[in-house]
Amino acid sequence: MAGPERVSIGDGDTEERPTVEENPGSRPKGDRHPNASRPETDLYRLRGAGPGLVWMLSQCEIHALQDLAAADADVLVERLGIVGQLLDVPEWIAFAQEAVSTDTEIC
Repeated sequence: MAGPERVSIGDGDTEERPTVEENPGSRPKGDRHPNASRPETDLYRLRGAGPGLVWMLSQCEIHALQDLAAADADVLVERLGIVGQLLDVPEWIAFAQEAVSTDTEIC
């Protein structure tokens, strides 16, 4: 078990803080942070998709390109909020539909 770590608090000062292993109650509960280890998903095939966006899509029950291909663009834009307004969601849905149909044809 690791001991406390020294953390900079500014002006060259440091303080000891317990690690997560020492303080298991400090682990976040509920949804994981977007930068947590990536689950396997084909959503990373979307142009520009990173962990944060894949996490946001998962919050909208979109876990794979197949889910995205079946999504309603207007509903998804609304659920994604400002991010949905900034992205070209219909283009992503079209990409997912093409990818799903191509993947199905290969099998």
